[in-house]
Amino acid sequence: MIIKLSPSYTIRNQKNCSYIVRVDKIINNDTNEFGAIPIPPFIGYILSRLGRDELDRDLMLLSDEMGITKNAIHNFVAQLLPNQDNRGNKEFKLSDTFSIVFPSNLLEVCESVEETSFFETEDFNWSQEFIPQRPSMPLSVNLMVTTLCNTSCCYCYANRSLTPLMSTVEIVDIIKELKKKGVVNLTLTGGDIFAHKDWSVILEEVINAGYKPFLSTKTPLSPTDLKVLHDLGYTEIQFSLDSDDPCVLKELIKVDEDYINHVITMFEACSKHGISILIRSVLTKKNGSLESVARLYNFLSNYSCVKEWIMTPAFFSEYKKQQYAEIEIDNDSLKAIYDFSKKHSSNFRIGLNKISSDGYVLQKCNTVSEFVLS
Repeated sequence: MIIKLSPSYTIRNQKNCSYIVRVDKIINNDTNEFGAIPIPPFIGYILSRLGRDELDRDLMLLSDEMGITKNAIHNFVAQLLPNQDNRGNKEFKLSDTFSIVFPSNLLEVCESVEETSFFETEDFNWSQEFIPQRPSMPLSVNLMVTTLCNTSCCYCYANRSLTPLMSTVEIVDIIKELKKKGVVNLTLTGGDIFAHKDWSVILEEVINAGYKPFLSTKTPLSPTDLKVLHDLGYTEIQFSLDSDDPCVLKELIKVDEDYINHVITMFEACSKHGISILIRSVLTKKNGSLESVARLYNFLSNYSCVKEWIMTPAFFSEYKKQQYAEIEIDNDSLKAIYDFSKKHSSNFRIGLNKISSDGYVLQKCNTVSEFVLS
């Protein structure tokens, strides 16, 4: 039997403190809501060395390296394994004032030896005193690769005036440096990454560095573009589509009449390449009538690649403050959309953000990830 760290997590080992870090490769609702958990160096060492061989051989190696009995290490590892009797998170009390809660899916059983993802600083030693502290480097970084977009949304929330833009060489150098310093999670932001002329070069560098950021776009991607994403290992992307009506799209995001035809081509290619689409729609006065929403639902229902549709009302933007009053959707429309969503969730999951049976509602989120998923 081979036991290793789940690919949903990685270990960072630094002087006096190790960390269990959640790897946010693709946003999902299944991974437990853990960011970074400080743990004693000796535990970080054990977790980062599992998976080198069969469990019995791993335990022998760890016992020899650390001078701890094989049974003691086995008992610790066994408590972290999910089982029918204990599927929840595992809490270990180190002292009267400090406990560690280990995620329930931290370890997994696999059939073959696989490399465990971890980062270790040169001054790390597993026998060092445990001093809980902030990581010496950021564990997650947002990298704005461009402020450019291929659309011009009337509700735009981004500051697109930032200049100058970094060159592709500068962006690639930053990605390499982040990997070298042990940054675990990398998010690419904009603008729209697909508005960057070298987006494929940047994404390839990101993938080669071991990152796989969640991708969101309003750019209809060509079959060639989707083949690139497929070859890079992407099976899911987010696409923002507010309407299938060319006239409405022209008014909302300033695109030409062929835009929706390019979207159709993209969706057909996604089905061919096995790429799932998560749809996000921003609701305004222009596209928020029940008739418009039903029309978009019928359009999306034609494509098997569409797995999810999330709707959210446009909210105030500092950069489009003058237009907000003209596009704000009324509460009665939101109530009607809520009722519609409860009757039409058979083809794909329909989710509502800040919309309830009473109309607009501010949703309380405990974490940033929860906010993004909502």
